[in-house]
Amino acid sequence: MTHRSGGRIAADRGCSPRHDFEEDDIRVGVRGTGTVGRTIAAKLAEIGHGPVIGSRDPVAALAVTERARPDVETLGEWHAQNEAIPVATFSDAAATARRS
Repeated sequence: MTHRSGGRIAADRGCSPRHDFEEDDIRVGVRGTGTVGRTIAAKLAEIGHGPVIGSRDPVAALAVTERARPDVETLGEWHAQNEAIPVATFSDAAATARRS
């Protein structure tokens, strides 16, 4: 499935998010799509790791168009600028993590 911003939703691609990464990449599942989760996921991506951000319902979370606060963008707005970071269910995001 493609989100309206053109970004991918990992849970709806027919494969586990872990298929997006090279074997030697550090893979991190980030639980939560709020400001803290988004900040952590963006920083992990910036330094070259493969985060997947987890939500209870990724499709519904990405569909929210009304901002909770004027200064905080919606998940959909954030994801449009961070399309390389998949948004998945909590369980799929957790399954992405790889132990050293």
